[in-house]
Amino acid sequence: MGWSVPMSLTEEERKWAHEQIEQYIQVYPRYKKYAETLQKVLECVVKKYAPLSIVQTRPKSIVSFADKMWRKKKEGRYVDSVNRMTDLCGGRVITPTRSDMKAVCDFIIGHFEIDRENSFDVSKRMKPAEFGYRSVHYVIQFKKGVFTTKDIDVEIPEEVFCLKAEIQVRTILEHAWAVFSHDRSYKGAFAIPNKWERELATLAATLESADSTFSRIQTSLQAYAASYDAYM
Repeated sequence: MGWSVPMSLTEEERKWAHEQIEQYIQVYPRYKKYAETLQKVLECVVKKYAPLSIVQTRPKSIVSFADKMWRKKKEGRYVDSVNRMTDLCGGRVITPTRSDMKAVCDFIIGHFEIDRENSFDVSKRMKPAEFGYRSVHYVIQFKKGVFTTKDIDVEIPEEVFCLKAEIQVRTILEHAWAVFSHDRSYKGAFAIPNKWERELATLAATLESADSTFSRIQTSLQAYAASYDAYM
């Protein structure tokens, strides 16, 4: 189902909406190319630094763009959505453990131009006793002269250097929580009873603890394997 301009809008608002959507339709092929290129780069990254990770990329659909464009307009955030949105291309890396996640984040910081103003680590916004959705979001641009490399044999098309993309990096358990909490937040037609909210908070804390345990065991096993090989 496509997005339609609300009939309640003024003629000026309708004109603005049509212009914004038409502009995005024109640049959409460039964001599609961006997503394809980013997919190849991130697949090379995880192959070396975080095996078994999942990589997903996509350009924002026309319908999603129109919905977000209108939300931002009503919020008074910005009018020129085509040139202000930083997630018209999106990427996601889902890693087995937090140590794998850190390796991917370190690579991104070292090899992409980072828009610090629009990038954030969700966990750093949480209160000490708060648990739940955790993820790192980077708004990035490709740097000229960085790729290709020995490990990343991917040519970057000239047309994507001026564009931005948002990359989310999270663990598998964080992703499970994000998917569940997204459905609960956006599709729930009623308030969740307090007793279940408490259970969900306990579950979030358990998942966070499990993530830490996975990373700790992985680090210990790697150290053990290294010492075992040396001993043998």
